[in-house]
Amino acid sequence: MLDTLGLRQTNLVAVGVSILVALAAFALSRRLVPVSGPVEAAVPQSELTSGPSVSEPSGQVPLPGLLLLNIAFLNGLASLTCEVLWFRYLAFLGQAAYVFPTILGIYLLGLGFGSFIYGLLASRVPLSAQVLGIIEVLLAISVLAGFAASALIFAAGPPRPLDLKGMALVTMFLSTVLMGVAFPLLCSVYSRQVRMLGRRVGVLFAINTAGTVFGSLLPIFVLVPLLGIQRSLLLTSLLYGGLGLIVLASSARAKRRLLTPATFVYGWALALFLILVPSDLCQRVFLATDFNLGRHTDILFYQEGRTGTAIVTRNFVSNRKTIYINGVAEVPISYGDLICFKMLGDLGPMLHRKPDSVLMICFGGGIAAGTTALLPEVKNRSRLSIWKAAW
Repeated sequence: MLDTLGLRQTNLVAVGVSILVALAAFALSRRLVPVSGPVEAAVPQSELTSGPSVSEPSGQVPLPGLLLLNIAFLNGLASLTCEVLWFRYLAFLGQAAYVFPTILGIYLLGLGFGSFIYGLLASRVPLSAQVLGIIEVLLAISVLAGFAASALIFAAGPPRPLDLKGMALVTMFLSTVLMGVAFPLLCSVYSRQVRMLGRRVGVLFAINTAGTVFGSLLPIFVLVPLLGIQRSLLLTSLLYGGLGLIVLASSARAKRRLLTPATFVYGWALALFLILVPSDLCQRVFLATDFNLGRHTDILFYQEGRTGTAIVTRNFVSNRKTIYINGVAEVPISYGDLICFKMLGDLGPMLHRKPDSVLMICFGGGIAAGTTALLPEVKNRSRLSIWKAAW
């Protein structure tokens, strides 16, 4: 649509479609047969956090409502944390304009497919808190397995065994399908009475959405700068696994039958990941994106920051150094490129009558800024203000 309509027209089409959907929903709602009497009764706040008032299947004791609300919040936080980390990981392929749409498309596809699977199972299989605990543990394993499998397969190249879509599918799809099963299952466990269904699902959805807000910020400002992408995914897996084991431990029947096997399986999955999977998977994926990178390059500097991953490489054949931001070469250092950057640093002060202080937007590799700082006209070096704009 962007190629044919442009950005403005595409936005107008999206707004128009949204309005049509709203009008269609309003028209359909007018045709519904009104139900005599209120469907929902006012539910006290204490009842929202005290748990469902009906028993679980097979006589199980229902889980406390407060525990389920916490699980909803942490599920939302973990799901968006995964999405941000997946974006940062797949950005190593150097196709930033296509990474986010691909991730979002597969993310929504997986959620929809998982919800469809839940709809098929809900009418045939008794779904309870036990199943929710198992889904959470499987989510924890799938986050690690998808990341490790896609990275190890891709690092076997070049040539690339997988493209961006293949990498995203291997990394995300199974996890997002399980996420799509987990949320409606959580709603089912939390809302056992029809008269409470609307309010309980609304509260659960609101808390889950609040978790997604924090989950979109946590990896950027905390996890990636402190732990890096790979260890942040490991921490997210531990969160999912912990939630699943807590749910199983809170159910008396599941505690006897499922807690020990689930702990054993997840423990082995963690051990295999920590022992067999290299700790530098992201760097291996980066080196596999190009033949010359994989065969003739050393990584001199590697840092995963808030806004991007900065990498400095050295070609040990030509001794040429290059800076990459999220897998994209930013500062080529051929003779012609160096002359161009130095001219950019000289041109502004040369055209100004009194260039005592200089504002430079986008630091890059520092070639233009270094050239400007050497000019005698720039009296106060401390007033060379640099606004760093990196991905």
